[in-house]
Amino acid sequence: MLAELSRQLKDAYQQLGEQQLYRQELWQLLTEYAPADEMLFSELKQSYPTTDWPAVREQLLTAIAKNSNVDLKPLYVQENLLNPLLKAVVAADGLWDLRIYEPLLKPRFSDLLLAKYDHEVRKMATTTGTRRKYQQLVGILKRMLAYPAGKSTVQAIVHDWQQQYPRRSAMMDELSRLNW
Repeated sequence: MLAELSRQLKDAYQQLGEQQLYRQELWQLLTEYAPADEMLFSELKQSYPTTDWPAVREQLLTAIAKNSNVDLKPLYVQENLLNPLLKAVVAADGLWDLRIYEPLLKPRFSDLLLAKYDHEVRKMATTTGTRRKYQQLVGILKRMLAYPAGKSTVQAIVHDWQQQYPRRSAMMDELSRLNW
């Protein structure tokens, strides 16, 4: 309800040419009612000269980040802020975000992404599972092979698992199917 009223007020300010009030309402929408909304973010960006935008953007991202439930990664992509994007992807649990943003990050940060894969795949292997789980682990290892230092990293992981989990016959069987 408040978000809709705020949007209407924003539009009214824009029509009246009240630039400062328009920006304030957009700011409030982005920090309170619709955190990290990509369309509103773009709208606010358009209201600033390109020279002023980087400083405003940093203040805005800091204000939005105070809400811990907000995902800033789409805004980082929109603004081509690869370092904060990498930091957010590495900090996230699991591989979901890594797989989403991998094409964008891999050219510049392959070593850090490979380290994230290494950490997550080792964590996943600590609990026993079905053959399907081990097939998924091998699938991740295959994906890791596409990285510059991937082969040596995968070899180390496979060696470690052969030492740590020799009684997991399904795991050993799936690892033997890994085509180097």
